[in-house]
Amino acid sequence: MYRVIVTADLHYHLQWHEVLEAFARSVKRARPDCLVVAGDVGHPLHHFVAGLRLFADLPCLKLVLAGNHDLWTGVYHSERLWKSELALASRRYGFHWLEAESFKSGKLGICGTLGWYDYSAKDPSLGFTDRDYAVNKSQVNNDAHYLDWRWSDREFADELVAQFERRLAALHADPAVAEILVVTHVPPFEANILRKSGDPFWNFSNAYFGNLTLGKVIAACPKVRRVVSGHTHVGGTWRVPGVAGEIISYVVDSEYGRPAMIELDLEVE
Repeated sequence: MYRVIVTADLHYHLQWHEVLEAFARSVKRARPDCLVVAGDVGHPLHHFVAGLRLFADLPCLKLVLAGNHDLWTGVYHSERLWKSELALASRRYGFHWLEAESFKSGKLGICGTLGWYDYSAKDPSLGFTDRDYAVNKSQVNNDAHYLDWRWSDREFADELVAQFERRLAALHADPAVAEILVVTHVPPFEANILRKSGDPFWNFSNAYFGNLTLGKVIAACPKVRRVVSGHTHVGGTWRVPGVAGEIISYVVDSEYGRPAMIELDLEVE
């Protein structure tokens, strides 16, 4: 068996250092063959680095994705963080940048993406347009205040989905790969989105908490059996339909100062 541990939303900060350090020790005790950190490691960049350094002595394959918080402007603008600085820091501290390449171990493939949100997870009962979600984002989501790049949410999300789809197709076409584990920061399925009846603020915010377009791409790949995501801090496990049967979808139940992980024991031989 091949043990993969996925965590997300560590949100490294000095006030949680001891808790996160203890969490890293618990990950090491679990003896994973692969660790995936699925975004929101820490902001600004030195906190992103500090979050990765928690796992410096973990003797296994280590993969990382960015989350939206990791891209908030600071010493570096968001576009530079995305295009170079986060990937460079990841590699410097022993992590592979999962946004750029997929990985294989025996018959298992691992493919991932930040995903971003394209408003496809919006609540249709509210009747708002995509333009409404773009214009009013600053009222409910801090990304509007701390991201400084040239892309709209839809443009960025569409590009990430297109790049992910190419990497996923390459893994699917590999005859040595029998199963693909997908890891995302932004959840891709409707089942992952918590709808609260009578709470319009929460339900408006849901437009920024999922990418159902990404979910359609994932569900159309017959080799995908499991998907692990972060971002919402609303953990859970769901079974969602895929083209070749059910897909098990997890969201990591992390919260600020309360990290969590998903442990998967997978066949690779």
